[in-house]
Amino acid sequence: LMILFSPVWLSGLLLLGAALVAAAARYRPRYIQGTALGVTAVTLLLWLGMRTRLPITPAPGSLYGWGVDQWTWSLSGAWLLLLLGVTLITRQPDDPDTLSRFPKQGLILLLGGVTAAALWAGTPALAVTAWLLLALVWAAAGWFSLPEKNLRMVSLPFGGLLLGVLALWYAAALGSGGEWSTWPAAARTAALLAILGQMGSAPLLGRQMILAAGDRETAVLLLLAPGLSGAALLLNLTATGPMPGLLAMTLIGLLLVLAGLRRAWVHLAQPAQVGTALALTASGFVILDGLWAGPAAAAADGRVLALAVALLFLGEPVRRASLRERNGWLVVGPPLLGWLLALAALAGLPLTAGFNGRAALYQAWLPANGWALVLVLALLHVPLVTAVFLSGTARPDEAVELTPSRAAAGGRLLLALGLLALPALPLSEVSWVTWLALLLPVALGLGLARFAQDLPGWETAVHL
Repeated sequence: LMILFSPVWLSGLLLLGAALVAAAARYRPRYIQGTALGVTAVTLLLWLGMRTRLPITPAPGSLYGWGVDQWTWSLSGAWLLLLLGVTLITRQPDDPDTLSRFPKQGLILLLGGVTAAALWAGTPALAVTAWLLLALVWAAAGWFSLPEKNLRMVSLPFGGLLLGVLALWYAAALGSGGEWSTWPAAARTAALLAILGQMGSAPLLGRQMILAAGDRETAVLLLLAPGLSGAALLLNLTATGPMPGLLAMTLIGLLLVLAGLRRAWVHLAQPAQVGTALALTASGFVILDGLWAGPAAAAADGRVLALAVALLFLGEPVRRASLRERNGWLVVGPPLLGWLLALAALAGLPLTAGFNGRAALYQAWLPANGWALVLVLALLHVPLVTAVFLSGTARPDEAVELTPSRAAAGGRLLLALGLLALPALPLSEVSWVTWLALLLPVALGLGLARFAQDLPGWETAVHL
């Protein structure tokens, strides 16, 4: 029975589910949604059982082997929870023309299986193979999701992903294909470039394709799958040795945070645009955590990347509908809770996964005389909080359609609750400077948002 809790079985189950959904679309269309939900739910349950086998390590000298420790296990759990939440949000297709094609539930499972394999790759050869398969499936899923086919929209980010694969292959060659712990500094430097390629290709090069996708459920997975595979590689590397180019990569991490904030401020009233932009910001947090605070902090912010960004990307067009309306709690409750927890997690507030990432990062910087880094990142949190708050309050009531799905409400609740986490550090050991760097930007950001809302025509001004 222990094989049921192995990475190969869980990845294979998701891929088998994609095949079953394709068969259901051809012969029994009414079973599409039930099949997809059953497969994702069973996979998540088996993932829970995988914890009893940790750590899973590849056999010595094996070329292809699985590797799962507590940090990659946690990160993969966020991915599987995202798959289940997105499947719940996805509606059963009614159009016969849609059913004749590969349904989006099948694309969700196909992306889910390949990405899970990339998250659990325990050897460089398997990581290169999984990344290559992910790039091919990603491009195919992106092509199928576009209502109007555009080769340039797909080929540009696909090229970025292939460059990431080539960089990882080169890193593996420099490391002689050995274990992560034996890689020299040159191999680790090449691997960092590969990680940047994975984390930046979708939100930067693939932004147009993701925003033009026919459904947001597939689009959010296209946005997050490459970045999470890059985060998993970062966890493996930081768990087995120091990373080179610390100052340069720290600067790149801060620039990713800033670039995401700048893009988010230009499109505050468009949830998908804000989510796409803040994927860059959350990726910057993961890189900074991995470099300075270790794999535990990076895995925590990896959870924020997966779930908080997804909640913002899938945000309802409006959040201020009346609870007194029929089924109004389904319209307001789950999206509102998701928005609040996404804001708290991105800000690094206690009882969220973001706190375990940001607090550990600040605690690592302070003994290394990194006061300037703490100050810079804390200041960047002010516009971050403001942008997330304004993006959730910038839409009028009249656009709400009070025809919610209980399954979709449950999916959003799952994603929101996945952001909750007990503090990894004893609160008494957290420095007062860290508390100040975490809490003061939230107060300033909310105050700035309130001030902006009092300005007439602020939404129009922001978009200019």
